[in-house]
Amino acid sequence: MKLLSFIIIIIPVFFTVILYQLHKKIKKKPWKATHFSVQVSSLVYIAAVSNLLYVLFGVRSIGNILILFIVGLSVILILQWKKDTDVSFVKALQILLRLSFLVFGLLYILLIFYWALDYFYLGT
Repeated sequence: MKLLSFIIIIIPVFFTVILYQLHKKIKKKPWKATHFSVQVSSLVYIAAVSNLLYVLFGVRSIGNILILFIVGLSVILILQWKKDTDVSFVKALQILLRLSFLVFGLLYILLIFYWALDYFYLGT
């Protein structure tokens, strides 16, 4: 595994914690710091999951992830429009980033466990 791939794979957790601590120290509001760190670090988790999928299985998935994001954003915007509320692109993007943090955070944890199992137990 190349050094850049390894760095991209291990950095998301540290990045999330550092963002949270910095934002909490600056703004003095833990809840806003949580939201900010989740929204920003979701992009890092997406990069890590994409890289893990390539390292473990040889699958390039960034195109599929981008298509999934466009479809998800469209669904959120349509739901906003159907609920007779103001359609807000920023709100829809925030919802999408928070949802992607949950999905890709879970995928990240599962793939890291698989990677560790594959590396230490199976020895490949």
